[in-house]
Amino acid sequence: MFNYMRSEAYQIRRNRSFLACLIVMTAGILAVIGIMKYLDSLAAYKLALPMNALYTSISFIHGFIIIVAGSLENNEFQRHHTLKNSVAFGFPRAQIYLGKFFSQLLTCTLIYIAMPLLFTGVGCLLLKTPPREEFIQLFRALAGGYPLCVCELSICFCFFTNLGANWAGVLSSVFVSWGLPFIFNIVGYKFPIFTVLHKWSPANMVEFQLDSQGMRYAFWDTASGMAHCYLSGIVGTLLFVAIGLYWLNKREIR
Repeated sequence: MFNYMRSEAYQIRRNRSFLACLIVMTAGILAVIGIMKYLDSLAAYKLALPMNALYTSISFIHGFIIIVAGSLENNEFQRHHTLKNSVAFGFPRAQIYLGKFFSQLLTCTLIYIAMPLLFTGVGCLLLKTPPREEFIQLFRALAGGYPLCVCELSICFCFFTNLGANWAGVLSSVFVSWGLPFIFNIVGYKFPIFTVLHKWSPANMVEFQLDSQGMRYAFWDTASGMAHCYLSGIVGTLLFVAIGLYWLNKREIR
């Protein structure tokens, strides 16, 4: 398993689509900070880094995983038949699937940590440091959102591995991630069980919620909500890893 993961890590480092995606992400963060620095130079007082507005709600990170996962599992590798070659060399399909998944999970975890560090580090150097409470909110948001993003990665990996990082894989990932929860929400008006499924779907849990007084809150604001984030993320991840592995075992590798 570890030898296979090392080979996958080597391929990721040589994956031009992933490297390009990483460069675009980094450039985007630096561009946002550059714009805020320009606005800061026009303001009468020094602007604080709006970390809360950009990172406490991590719903955009959840969606951006599709792009990152697609760049990791791009069609360049399919053209070189790396999956077919791995099977031909006698690697068990479970080892191939889990080795690739854990390699990509480790890569995405490093990005998940590095990008907020880049944003806060460079932003605090160029702009006014935000209040301590925003750092606490950032930490809670990243901690609570992590298992939900891992679940999203497992969904993308399931479809990209078996359908390819093309329109079929992307549309399938989008439909399962956002389409199904949207349908559950509508059908839930007639059948309450679907409202429960929508509420605990990762796509809904990364969004801010409204309480009975109309006040905004996040699931990870409380200990019980944080526990539900991990429960939903772990169950969803195990489910789609099992589906993807079963699918790979049953299909013909071309």
